[in-house]
Amino acid sequence: MKLKKSTIIPLSLIVLIIIGIILLGRLGNYLDNKIILEGVEGYCDVFNEGKRMIRIKYDANGKQYITGVGKGYSGIFDGEQFTIKYLVDNPKSVFVFWDKPYFSKNYSYEETECIAISKKLSIIYFEYLVNGKRIERETLFRDHTLDKYNYKVRYRKENPEIGYLIPKQ
Repeated sequence: MKLKKSTIIPLSLIVLIIIGIILLGRLGNYLDNKIILEGVEGYCDVFNEGKRMIRIKYDANGKQYITGVGKGYSGIFDGEQFTIKYLVDNPKSVFVFWDKPYFSKNYSYEETECIAISKKLSIIYFEYLVNGKRIERETLFRDHTLDKYNYKVRYRKENPEIGYLIPKQ
């Protein structure tokens, strides 16, 4: 059976598109690994949270950058700060460590006990009490255990909804 020319061209385009998508994914993973291994550490401010993308602002090489990045998880508040790494020779190439909050001296923090912790896929859900109010929060699962007794929660006094799991020492 011989394929018609009108059938071969669309099939070829579909194959080329699939190959292109695979190559772009691998390039993104390569770039993320390069940033993680070779990048300079800093921090970013989060603002203008969208459904799938979030805007960050950070300083690199004496200049301020604003860019959109994929969200690590939902429930990120405007004004949160996270650790980043960027490439010195290409500071627009940035990687956000959503599981590593940056504790700025511009804010006051308090600590409290973690009262509940659970995991679903790559997200950890945790709960804590502030002035009798039960607050639920989530974070990315990295090297966390699911034992609430291993953690406490550090939260912003100005906005207790912004809280992070930190290991007990």
